[in-house]
Amino acid sequence: MNAPLFDVSVIIVNYKTAELTVQCINSIYENTEDISFEIIVVDNASDDGSVSIVKSKFSEVVVIENKVNLGFGKANNVGIDIAKGRNIFFLNSDTYLINNALKILSDFLDSHPEVGACGGNLYNANMQPVYSYSRVFPNCFSMLNDLFLGIPFKLLYGKNEHFNYTGKLMEVKSISGADLMIPARIINKTGCFDPNYFMYCEETDLQCRISQASYKIISMPEAEIVHLESASYRHNLTKMAHILSSRRYFILKNYSRLNYYISNFLFFIIAILASLKNVLKVDFAAAKENYRVVKLFSGLIFPSLMNHKKQNTD
Repeated sequence: MNAPLFDVSVIIVNYKTAELTVQCINSIYENTEDISFEIIVVDNASDDGSVSIVKSKFSEVVVIENKVNLGFGKANNVGIDIAKGRNIFFLNSDTYLINNALKILSDFLDSHPEVGACGGNLYNANMQPVYSYSRVFPNCFSMLNDLFLGIPFKLLYGKNEHFNYTGKLMEVKSISGADLMIPARIINKTGCFDPNYFMYCEETDLQCRISQASYKIISMPEAEIVHLESASYRHNLTKMAHILSSRRYFILKNYSRLNYYISNFLFFIIAILASLKNVLKVDFAAAKENYRVVKLFSGLIFPSLMNHKKQNTD
């Protein structure tokens, strides 16, 4: 990583989201004041004219053209390699700023060296709260929470489970990868995103390493950003495949094998119950989709991931 020339390097990974990326970049210029920054767009081999559109509209933006779709983590690593900011802001292409979030987050990191990562509150297009952080890492306990319809965590955390309603700083386990800011010095210490993730959980894995290095992860509700969730990734079954594969890899990498086996078992129960529920509701299309998820999951099951674990520990 190069010597800092800016307060913040904003890294945006784009894959066939030209209009959203333009909207995101415009929001940065419109809302950011009193701070120096650069914007790096890493394009994952889009075929929708994204590269030419971004270059034509923003001559000052650095655009990197990947020859293939590297996925989220690897693409961000490419951006990190050329970033010249003291703090690195990973921003989804399907987001846009609604206040001076860059300065709010960057100033906080600069004045709190014990903090290894931070992010703001996320909203949908109607300014309704959406997932902004997690209070727990994925493991068998989070799967148990899913099995019991989220009631355990609601009892533990109330309405602040995934969104910060307090108006105050809050220590959490991991910030959403849609708006994650990390000091460059921390990335130098903990390493970049694990390239074994294609999409999902890579930001959780990085923040897990940051936590293990004794740094705090902080939610800052003052920073406000709209996240048009999944607007850049609409294929449900493909999306589920990446979520399942990444979640299981995260658990296997960071927890015991017992935790991994229990998590897999609980997921099967949850998916089967969801399918039965839809059958009882006579929603056979949804039931079929649930069945496809179970079938997909079984196709990704233990042997391949055990080999994955072995390859990454050799």
